[in-house]
Amino acid sequence: MKIFKIILASIILLIISFNGNAITVEEYEKLKDTPNAVKEITMLVGIVGEMGDSMLTMNAKLVSLGRQEIYCQPEKMSMNGYNYVQIMEKEILNQKKIEKKSIFDVQKAPIDMMLLDGLIETFPCPNK
Repeated sequence: MKIFKIILASIILLIISFNGNAITVEEYEKLKDTPNAVKEITMLVGIVGEMGDSMLTMNAKLVSLGRQEIYCQPEKMSMNGYNYVQIMEKEILNQKKIEKKSIFDVQKAPIDMMLLDGLIETFPCPNK
């Protein structure tokens, strides 16, 4: 079952990341660090929130098909854009720490991939 989850997550990441307009970590950090960037930060929180909501919908669809969720957010926990941003930024920091040991360039990674990885790390599913 764990191999299926890894393969499914990889396929979903490829589909999500194939978007030609995907925001990279590098672009996200530039926008976020722009002085007086209230509009930009509000926009980023909205974009990340929409991505998180889409991933939650994807998880619900998997459950409706009798499949294992990719991440297991507690049922009574409500998430918003700011929550998703915190999870994504924590994952970006984690990836930067291990980046030195791999060929993976975190700065070029799409932020949706960082969010999904962060959700999987933050809300792991129990082994079945």
